[in-house]
Amino acid sequence: MGDVITMCKRLGREYPLNVGLWYPDAVITTNKIYHAFNVLMFHWLPAYFLDFLLLIFGQKRFMVRVQNKISTGLDVLQFFTLHPWNFASDNFASLWQNLTTEDRAIFNMDMHSDYSEEEYLIGCIKGGREYILKEKLEDLPKARFHQKIMYGIDRFFKIVFVGLFAYYLLKWTGILALFSGNAH
Repeated sequence: MGDVITMCKRLGREYPLNVGLWYPDAVITTNKIYHAFNVLMFHWLPAYFLDFLLLIFGQKRFMVRVQNKISTGLDVLQFFTLHPWNFASDNFASLWQNLTTEDRAIFNMDMHSDYSEEEYLIGCIKGGREYILKEKLEDLPKARFHQKIMYGIDRFFKIVFVGLFAYYLLKWTGILALFSGNAH
């Protein structure tokens, strides 16, 4: 599974989307505490912070509502992504056997072909860009530039969030005072 995640991250950098409010950076973990920390620090706090900024500037707030939808979707998907699934595909195999040679060339359904996972994922990404998001492949340079900017913003805010969290945690526990020479 790690290979697929690594491949998806790489392909996401090669074929980024024009849309997006944040840099996509999936972290796969089995540690529930680490996951909860990441969700709080990098999903909920930024959503509330951005909604606060929107409120200050008199704009309509939407980030917390979007984050609620994302969290609900991820909760629903969690069951399906964490369990193995085996489906009988007798009808699929029968359909393949009944296709003409011409139809087989048009509708490549042969799961035993030389079609790699990477080619499949590239097709999914390109299809999603073109048919679902209505983005053109010619816009990839612009999308890559946008993604680089989002990456810089993402890293900056993650460093700030983690730095502030560590600072206040060290201050709250009294450890910071030990290093500043103010401990008595």
